Amino acid sequence: MRIQTKVLNFSILIFFVLGLLILFLTKRVVHIILINEVGKRGILKSEDLPLSTTLGFQSGNRQALLPVLQKGMERTGAIYAIAVDSKGRILAQTTLLDEQKGLQEAIASQVSTFSEPGIRPITAEKRNVLDVSLPVWAIRHAGSEEEFLLLGGEAKTEQQLLGTFHVGIPLEELLATENAILNAVFWIILITGGSALAISLVSIQGILKRIRTLVEGTERVSRGEYADNIPTENAMDELGELAKSFKKMTLRLARRDEMILSSAGEAILGLDREGKATFVNPAAARMFGYSTEQLIGQSIHDFLHHPKTNGDDFSNDKCAIYATITEGKPRHVTDDVLWRRDDTSLPVEYASTPL
Repeated sequence: MRIQTKVLNFSILIFFVLGLLILFLTKRVVHIILINEVGKRGILKSEDLPLSTTLGFQSGNRQALLPVLQKGMERTGAIYAIAVDSKGRILAQTTLLDEQKGLQEAIASQVSTFSEPGIRPITAEKRNVLDVSLPVWAIRHAGSEEEFLLLGGEAKTEQQLLGTFHVGIPLEELLATENAILNAVFWIILITGGSALAISLVSIQGILKRIRTLVEGTERVSRGEYADNIPTENAMDELGELAKSFKKMTLRLARRDEMILSSAGEAILGLDREGKATFVNPAAARMFGYSTEQLIGQSIHDFLHHPKTNGDDFSNDKCAIYATITEGKPRHVTDDVLWRRDDTSLPVEYASTPL
């Protein structure tokens, strides 16, 4: 698998994992914040209900408690209000519509199990409700025989827990708000994450292109082709430093090979695809009676082959060196004759190899 594919697969995987994690955490945080906020508002609305007697809780008098429950439900916008004593028995509850009897029974069965006041989301008959419960205290001020009722909070004087007061706030609007927030977060993740992924892929493409250039250059260097095979980069990152190091290595290899070729006792010439000399070592220049400067850029046919003794030109198709250039195949010649600058002949054996 190529690096580009690996990076693409890894980026997509990270994008989806992080996106799902963000959605999950957002849902949890939003849900908790909304639940607590709605619950606190329900409590704040309920705490100042005008309760002036404890008889309803102490005696379980439903008729005494119903007006209080009805008032609490109206004040909080709840769908039910329930009074539960300290032993978990339901003393009184507001009556729902006939078609909601099942909902009322399901809610009552859950509320009766709550031993401590608090804020709890519950589900009954596929209905999502936030149950907000407050402690109900009977307090007696010091030096007084008269008891008062305290709803919520804690009393600093002598007190007795009579039970809890519950209101049920519907969560349809809250959950709709939660879903709207999650939808907005989803699109934000999709747009920002997709943009980041696209930018990353473009950046990766540029990096991979630079890497491919370095790979191609090193392959040419491995074949002995040194000229401008590693482009110089101005970038100050790691790839730029790597390119500069390769460039230095290429120059050192080129100088080393040139020194080896120049010190060789045999005549060595380098030719381009047109047959013009690009490299001539000193042994070759001396052998043919020229200086290296005089031979660089000249056609090998012009300075190695002279007209035949009968006056005919020596054609390129008779030259094994040109055959190597045109056919790309190595040649080995054992009985050829080349010519020096002073028109003297030179019997030679030579090998020509394509690069």
